[in-house]
Amino acid sequence: MQRNIVILAAAAVLLLSGCRDESPHSQATMTSPPSAAMQVEHAGHIAPAALNRLGETAGRKRASEWLAYRHDVSVESSNVSAAYARTREVCFSLDGCRLISASLTAGDHPYAHLGMRMPAAAIETVKEVASSANTITSSTTSATDYREEVTDITARQSMLHAQRTSLIDIQSRANKVSDLIEVAQELSRVQNEIEALDGRFNRIKVETSSDFLTVSFATPVTGGRWFAPVIYSFQSVPAEFASSLGAVIAFIAFAVPWLIPFSLFVFIWRIMGFKRPTFRSLKFWRIKEQ
Repeated sequence: MQRNIVILAAAAVLLLSGCRDESPHSQATMTSPPSAAMQVEHAGHIAPAALNRLGETAGRKRASEWLAYRHDVSVESSNVSAAYARTREVCFSLDGCRLISASLTAGDHPYAHLGMRMPAAAIETVKEVASSANTITSSTTSATDYREEVTDITARQSMLHAQRTSLIDIQSRANKVSDLIEVAQELSRVQNEIEALDGRFNRIKVETSSDFLTVSFATPVTGGRWFAPVIYSFQSVPAEFASSLGAVIAFIAFAVPWLIPFSLFVFIWRIMGFKRPTFRSLKFWRIKEQ
């Protein structure tokens, strides 16, 4: 009887210890944070502030690859100025988005262009706003690889820093004024090269830690895309004609002042009695008489 009681007690202890081991594991599993892949997958459904923070993280990760990404988007819009203003305001409202260039041309065929630098995760957000109620006609992405240039910059920086250390040591031991002047000049040159390389390296870091997006807005083409070149050609006839006429007028205005000295030269030539040279009058063309 006592033996059975001991066996039952041991089984109860083992069962309780097993429950205690499972409980923390299950809690840790339930409270574990979502993975980076899940964050990227749901990036389009999170708030703009969180989207910007995610873009900065992705930018820092891609900076190690030294790739600078550029996105070019062309949009057709019936209201170019409104689409231009809406996209520009979105860039102003996003953290980390900087407006690099902006242009808006009014007229019968308005055209607008925006150049923006922003975190990688914000690219799709801006593209969605730009294409809202509009049509994206083209979208391209390209990348510039700076790995070799960064390697060269790093190697040259190490060499220049070592050279600067040596020059400082020589400067501390120099006794002649001429030597001090020569070392100071060389030290200044090395320092300028170091600062130039640092500036280039910082620009590369900026380009690789964020993406550059250009958005071009234009009015839609009527008559179908197949005839778009023909339509654009007919629409540009007045402008091209005016441009060509302006070029002709400019040429005439440039040539007229030269007609006066040329006319005087011909008049003096005739007064002096010079004859107009001909091929037969040239000795080169004369046939030697036999």
